[in-house]
Amino acid sequence: MLSGRQLKGLVVKSATGMEIGRIMDLVFDKRSGGLCGFIVNDNGLISKNRYLPLESVQDISLQGVISDKKKFRTTLSPHLATLSSLKWRGSLIHDELGRDKGSVADVLIQDGNLAGFEVSNGMIGDLFHRRGFLSLSQVEFMDGMIKEVSGVLK
Repeated sequence: MLSGRQLKGLVVKSATGMEIGRIMDLVFDKRSGGLCGFIVNDNGLISKNRYLPLESVQDISLQGVISDKKKFRTTLSPHLATLSSLKWRGSLIHDELGRDKGSVADVLIQDGNLAGFEVSNGMIGDLFHRRGFLSLSQVEFMDGMIKEVSGVLK
C-alpha cells in the first residue's frame, strides 16, 4: 500500500524507461472517491502539468509509475478533482453517532485504487496508539467530501 505522500514526486516513465515527468498530484472522482489518475509535470522545454488517466498506467510502485502510452489530457472532467483541491487531509472524521474518530492524515492506494484513509489522533495519540486505517467501504462521499463513516477504525 502506498500513501499519497509517497506517490507525489515519483518519476513517471514509459514502458521503454524514458522519463516522462513526475507526479505532482493525484486525481479522484468526487462522487465515488475512486482514484482516476495523476497530474504529471512533463519534462518538456516549457514544463506543463497534465492529467494522466489511470487506464494509461501499467504499474505503480515506490520506484515510479510506468505508463504504456504518453496519453495526457489537458483538462479534468467536472466530476474529477485533485487531492489537494479536495482538502481531505485534516478533515475531521466522525462515526454515525457523531463521535470524533480523528482526522484524515493521508490517502492509501493499493493496486491502483483508493483503499482508504490513514487516520490521525493527533501527535500524542499517534505516538501511543499508532495511526488508524479507515477502509473505503466505511466511507460515503458527497461532492468530494467525506460524508459519513461507519464501522470501527482498524
